[in-house]
Order: sequence, then structure tokens, then C-alpha cells
Amino acid sequence: MKSDYVKIGFKLMQDEAGYPPATIETLWANRLRENKYQILNTPFFATGVSYKDIVIAEEDVSRDNQLSFTRIEEMKGHQTMRSIFFDESVKEDVISKIVNAGCAAEYFKEYKLLAIDIPAAVDINVIRNVLTEYTPEKLDYEESALSPENLMK
Repeated sequence: MKSDYVKIGFKLMQDEAGYPPATIETLWANRLRENKYQILNTPFFATGVSYKDIVIAEEDVSRDNQLSFTRIEEMKGHQTMRSIFFDESVKEDVISKIVNAGCAAEYFKEYKLLAIDIPAAVDINVIRNVLTEYTPEKLDYEESALSPENLMK
């Protein structure tokens, strides 16, 4: 039986300090049909894309024909935020509050980075309030893929 799970590369733009620490982030996806895929995890570095979004990807000859993200076909209502911890002593408390609010979270220890998947049913302001409670001394956060009605001005 052939698996329909694939990895899709998302090109990253590094700043002058070399962040993010890679030029490509790969996300797991499920092939729906030719060139159309549904994202299966929350990105740590790629912006503008969230869990369950439908994307278009094509083979990239410059990457040995690996799949590369082309565009978002359909946003599916999930949103992505991420947080970097300056003080890891609050990490478990933050994760607990986020999970109790109905979100999923994954921690990347090497970079002290938390990727947060926010389902459509969760009020994003609850998550903003949790994170703001610890800024700027303990952590900082960014809103990397929000639905248009939740974009901060």
C-alpha cells in the first residue's frame, strides 16, 4: 500500500543574524490529489501556513525533485502562533494553559521555541492573554498565521 504522506519544503528568509537557523522547513502533509496537499503539523519557522491548510506544492529540481510549497489553496480555520522562551522555568505552565484552552503545542528544545496550533473554536485572545502574562521577561511570541479577522492592527 502506497503512503500518501509526504514532506513539503517551505523556503525561509533568514535575517542578518541568520535566523531562522535553516533556509527550508519541511512539514508533513497528506496528498489529496496531484499537487494538492493538507498540512499535518504546525510549523516552527514557516509563516502564513497552519495545520490542516490545503496547499499546492510541486517538485523542485533544485532540491532533487523534493516537494516545495507554491501557495495556499485554502485556509482551514486553524491559526499558528509561536513563542520563544527566555526563561524555561515557565514553559510547563504556559503549555498547560494553552492545552487547557483547547490548543495543541509542540516544543523545539534546541531553540526554546513553542509552536502553537489554535483551532477555529478557540478564542485567540485567550492565547494572547496567556502569552502576554509572561512577556517580555520570560518569553516573546509572534502571530505567524492568523485568519484575517484576528490580525492585530
